[in-house]
Amino acid sequence: MIRTYGDIVFQEENNRWVISKLEPHVAIKLKSIFPKIPKTSTGPYRFDNSAEMCADLEWFLSRYPLAISEAHIKELCRQKTLFLETQSEMERILCPDFVPGVYSTKDGQTVRWYQAQAVEVFW
Repeated sequence: MIRTYGDIVFQEENNRWVISKLEPHVAIKLKSIFPKIPKTSTGPYRFDNSAEMCADLEWFLSRYPLAISEAHIKELCRQKTLFLETQSEMERILCPDFVPGVYSTKDGQTVRWYQAQAVEVFW
């Protein structure tokens, strides 16, 4: 059985992650990795359910395993996968050999390459 250092749960009603019962040395590490957490906070620690945050939380759990339900680990992994897909798409768009779609303005001017690239990033 894998040793755990605390608990993490997903609160669907608030769309956030909550870490509780964290061992003190792991709490110190958590606060150093997530600088928005006040150094004096003793928990529970709350995190938004964003793709980027889930990727960071999943990485943290790989270093410091926390008790988590099967359903919640699936949500964490789903968000992490979304983050990785988004990162991959951004890298594709920002490559020098990227060919953006054709865009035009109301007055018939053509859109420059970097402008079309910005449109692609936005979408």
